Amino acid sequence: MSKEQSNKDKILAAAGDLFSQKGINNTSIGDLAEALGISKGTIYYYYKSKDDIIYDIVDRNFQQLTGALIERLHQLDRGIPPAEVVRLTLEAVVSAEELGRLTFHLIQEAITGNGEIRRKIAAKYREWRRLIADQLIDLLKFQTGPEELDAAAAVVLAFIEGITLQCLIAPEDIQTALVAEIFSKVLLK
Repeated sequence: MSKEQSNKDKILAAAGDLFSQKGINNTSIGDLAEALGISKGTIYYYYKSKDDIIYDIVDRNFQQLTGALIERLHQLDRGIPPAEVVRLTLEAVVSAEELGRLTFHLIQEAITGNGEIRRKIAAKYREWRRLIADQLIDLLKFQTGPEELDAAAAVVLAFIEGITLQCLIAPEDIQTALVAEIFSKVLLK
């Protein structure tokens, strides 16, 4: 890994921690520089703005979540029952609690008015739905039109996000195995 990438990784890790603790709007580049023990100019050398930092964090979060989802979906190829794959997927996503919390902070930022972050997150959502749709075709042999396939991918994505949000709020209320079993029955009908 290059020194530049290593420094960017440190900036993103510290920014993620601060955003989770203080919120995005309450975290400044100065706060980030102070937490890292570097100058603001050093941060600006790597990132033009706080929005660029936010986008890189969003991008990494989506990559991590996508990787977890694909890894779990490929377990279907190995003969693992769909309900078990859904359960393992949920547990993988929900167990990354900080990642989930930060992702929802970033989505809130996009919803409440940061147009640039909104556009970038919307593009990531489209990418994620395409990826899920491809997996639905490849692994579950979905045979439907493109609109229905996109809708099915949106449902899968909404399911994952909804359960993640509920687990962040009240994890003791969610019976992951039962939720997974019911969802897999609905998905495979």
